[in-house]
Amino acid sequence: MECTPIARKRAAYDLEMSEDLPVFRYHSDPVSTGSVVREDTTCDLCRLERGWRYAGPAYGRKRAPASICPWCVADGSAAEIFDLVFVDTHGSGGVAPGVVDELTKRTPGYTAWQQEEWCFHCSDACDYLGPVGSSELRDLPEEASSAVQGVLADWAQSDEERITLFEMLRRDGDLTAYLFRCLHCGEFRARCDSA
Repeated sequence: MECTPIARKRAAYDLEMSEDLPVFRYHSDPVSTGSVVREDTTCDLCRLERGWRYAGPAYGRKRAPASICPWCVADGSAAEIFDLVFVDTHGSGGVAPGVVDELTKRTPGYTAWQQEEWCFHCSDACDYLGPVGSSELRDLPEEASSAVQGVLADWAQSDEERITLFEMLRRDGDLTAYLFRCLHCGEFRARCDSA
């Protein structure tokens, strides 16, 4: 085994982990959101085939590798080696630098139509729950719909238009809501985006 600082860090990290997917504080279920997908491929960094691949955005000066495993996202080695960030933290004012570092370098991002935006609340990043449409929102607590309605109210010129936009929301459609939840107070937050 190569004896570099990254290789030592990687070996120590692997000893702590089971073969279960890593846990991400700010993206608790990256499989259901589509940011981590099952795929038998070799990670371009750790050279292991773990059966999972990161499928979300990666930003850097150079082109991101084709295959990064979730473990290399979680331990920060992908961000460090390839000089990448996975989340844009626009609007993160008032959040501790350690939170921004974990969010940008060790948290799977999500794909939106235009530019994804993470939600923040209680001086921390929120947990990303995934894309939702009006049908999914009907099965969630009323507070989730209210968070989305609040975003749509900024888009609409009338209540009728807001209601129409809400009905147009589709998880995989041209108008999508992205749902978050505060880790501290449980408040739902949302972003909306369109093609």
